[in-house]
This record gives sequence, C-alpha cells and structure tokens, in this order.
Amino acid sequence: MAYSEAEALAVAFATAGVEGLLNGIFFVLCTIALYLLIDRSPDRGPGGSTFSRNLPRPVVSGSILLLFIIVGHWSCTMARVVQMGKAIGKGLPIVGYLSWTADGLAIAKLSFLMLAGLVSDALMMWRLWVVSDRNRYILVPPALAWLALLGAMMRVCAYYVQSRANPSLELSELSGAILAIGYSTILIRARSVFSNQDKLKFGGIAFMLINVRVGLGRDTNPTTVNIRRRSGGIPADPASDTAQSDSTELSNLRPPKPDMRVMLRKSFEHDAETFVPIAHPARVLPVAWL
Repeated sequence: MAYSEAEALAVAFATAGVEGLLNGIFFVLCTIALYLLIDRSPDRGPGGSTFSRNLPRPVVSGSILLLFIIVGHWSCTMARVVQMGKAIGKGLPIVGYLSWTADGLAIAKLSFLMLAGLVSDALMMWRLWVVSDRNRYILVPPALAWLALLGAMMRVCAYYVQSRANPSLELSELSGAILAIGYSTILIRARSVFSNQDKLKFGGIAFMLINVRVGLGRDTNPTTVNIRRRSGGIPADPASDTAQSDSTELSNLRPPKPDMRVMLRKSFEHDAETFVPIAHPARVLPVAWL
C-alpha cells in the first residue's frame, strides 16, 4: 500500500469519526428541542395530538427536516466507509475511489450537505424575522442571497449528475464565490439589525441550540415588559408603590417604642409634689428641679 493510499485512508476514517461525533451532538440537541417545542408548548390544548398541532410551525417542521438531512448525510458517509473497506479487501486502489466525486454516494452526500445549508439558513432567516417584530423588509437581502445560493447548489448537483466526471475548476470557483457572497450578505445584515436594535444576544444562536433555548422559554420575544397588577386587574400606580416602599423604609428607621417612667421628686422649694414623665429608650436622665 503506497503512502498516498495510507494518507487517504487516514483522512477518510478521521472525517467519518468527526462527522459521527458532530452528528451525535446534533441528534441529542434536536431531540431535546423537539420534545420541548412539542410536549412543553405553552399553547397546547387539553385534547388532541400536540405533534399535529405543532407540526405546521416552521421551527418544528424545519427541525425535523434538518434532522433527516443530517442523518441521511451521515448514513451516506458510513456507506462509503463500508464500500471503502470492501475495496481494500479486493485490493482495489482507494485513492481513485475517494477522488471520484461523481459516485452515487458522493452526489447524495453533496445533495444532503446543500439541503442542510438551505434549511438551516431558512430557519435562521425565520428567526431573524421573528426577533425583528416580523418586519418583511428585513428578509429581502437574506432571501435574495438564499435564492442565489439555491441556484448555485442546483447547478453544481446537475453538473455532477450529468458529467459523471471530476468537477471543473471554473465551476468550483463560481459556486464558492456565490456561497461567500450569500453568507456575507446574511451575516452583515444580521449584524446590523442585532446591533442597532439591541438584539445582539440572539446573534450567537445557531441551528438546534436556538430551538432548545426557545423550548426552555428563552429568547421567545425581542423585548419583555413586566407589568405589576393588583388583584382587581387594574395596573398599579408606580408612584404609589414607590411612596409605600419609601414609607416602609422610613418606618424601619424609627427608634423602638420607649418605656414610660414616672419619677416622683420632692421639691425643696415647693410643698407640692411634681410628677414628671421621662421618656428615653435606654436610660433615665436626671430631672431638672422645677
């Protein structure tokens, strides 16, 4: 076995292992997100199937579709590893098999990869539309970039299917340029929206982690307003609440109620006895003679 074949095998097995690890992480996040979004949905009714009611939601249907796409791509990778093992057993060259990108499994993997990018971008654009108070004009630049990316991906897949040969350099450069322009447009527009409207906390959420946070009740609205209400349903007056809190704090600053003591003193200058009340919280002060 030549060194090039050993290197190709090492890269292929390492790629399959890393993809399996990432696929497992994604599968766990996706199942948790679907459970939180369906079984713990705040708007579910007392009867009926919660899955059928939540399936039309874009975040639920998109997550399920993305799960099938990722699992399909991983299945194609495992199938290529099995075929690669069979080729090794037969003594066939491995480098030629791995470099033949017009293989059926290779085209299927590429198609799944492109579909995953399109679905994930669509979910992110839908999330951007939600957090921007459902402003349709916000989606114009990302939607145009998404359509351009869709056209480039369809062209690449059609080229692989029709030619059944190695891809041309010009087509690869063209598709890469369109991909970079599309993602740059989305990122720049999303960055400006999040920075200008103080929604930067939504910018670092991607793919299934965003759905887990939504299922946990986080990041569901762009802003949160807490309104305190009384028992009768009428909004409380903030001025009265402030006055009550201030009066309570002032009452806590008052000294404790003192003990009242009455001291009897005889005046040497007068014949009458004088009762003088003295109030002090700690001790009794001497009384001046009247």
